Amino acid sequence: MSRNEAPDHRLVQRIHAGEENARTELVDLLLPEVYRVCLGMLGNTHDAEDATQDAFVRVFRFLHHWDGRPLKPWVLTIAANVCRNLRTGAKVYGELPQQLEEHPSSAGCAPALEGAIREGLLTLREEYRLVLVLHHQLNQPVEKVGQILQKPIGTVKTWLSRGRKALWLWLVEGGHVESVSPRGETGPGEPFGFNPAKEA
Repeated sequence: MSRNEAPDHRLVQRIHAGEENARTELVDLLLPEVYRVCLGMLGNTHDAEDATQDAFVRVFRFLHHWDGRPLKPWVLTIAANVCRNLRTGAKVYGELPQQLEEHPSSAGCAPALEGAIREGLLTLREEYRLVLVLHHQLNQPVEKVGQILQKPIGTVKTWLSRGRKALWLWLVEGGHVESVSPRGETGPGEPFGFNPAKEA
């Protein structure tokens, strides 16, 4: 057992022993990231709050099935599954998370472009949208994203690349950013700090 996993095991043992404080500790520890995943997938605060609550209900319901992996990927997997189930029942619109990643040379994103990015994220396939949120907003490495989604690293990299390209092209076609060159290169004003023509 690694040093990082040991605190997770101790926390779960305390929960199984009936310590209410331990349950609260787990929620406090992971609530911000669970909510951000739900908001990123569902697109509005009301549904994200409901999904976050449902995710933690399921976490405690199935905690006896926890297999010993780091808790964060396991909990985020449950949250992602809750959101997938909600999205199959209704198409949700509304707010989206803030710009995924600021360009290093810029102080921020213009409000109009930020709104366009939010709108553009809604047009992406679910898996592309989720990997962009996990990787760029929650700063999860591709290995962790793969664990959360239970997908090979190669698949995660492919989804990241395609999601970036799809979002960038949507912004270009909408006139929100400068167009890319025929070789797929972008100018210095690109809002994400990556070249969508390259693989992750």
